[in-house]
Amino acid sequence: MNIFHGVLKYFQKKQEFHYARITSLGICNAVFRTDFPLDSTDIVPVSGLDTSLIGKRWIGNRWTG
Repeated sequence: MNIFHGVLKYFQKKQEFHYARITSLGICNAVFRTDFPLDSTDIVPVSGLDTSLIGKRWIGNRWTG
């Protein structure tokens, strides 16, 4: 592999996963990105780093508040 291929591989777009962290009451207290998928009861997949979700409540299939 030459240097060009090494640099190209470094700058290739990685897959990104965005999540909202929710409290036990369903209130969003953080929005974050990872390079790998997560599966947990206290996170909800979201479409991007939308900080307007902070303070809103997740009720199973939508945000309120």
